Amino acid sequence: MQFAHVALAHGLASVALAADNRLLVKFTQPASQFPSVWTSACKNYKPTDSNLKYQEAYVNLGDFHGQHANNEAKVFCSFAYPRSPNSPTLFTKQVAAKVGATII
Repeated sequence: MQFAHVALAHGLASVALAADNRLLVKFTQPASQFPSVWTSACKNYKPTDSNLKYQEAYVNLGDFHGQHANNEAKVFCSFAYPRSPNSPTLFTKQVAAKVGATII
């Protein structure tokens, strides 16, 4: 029984330590188009280090309270080295600038 409590506590600690890479941005495109605009811009972004490979584009309309979905979104854009996929390099600010979004 004690092992189960330790295992559960360790599992919860791991979840609590996960990085939240989302940034809140304000965008000017129609909300129906912004997710595809963001995803496309992230996938097509070219880091100066050509060894970095596209990993993930994340976009979720609305702020951290679920409001303002018509002009705000939580986003990130990540690339990683193929041998270090658990150590992403973020290009969220660069992609935001590319699509005309403002970090809030």
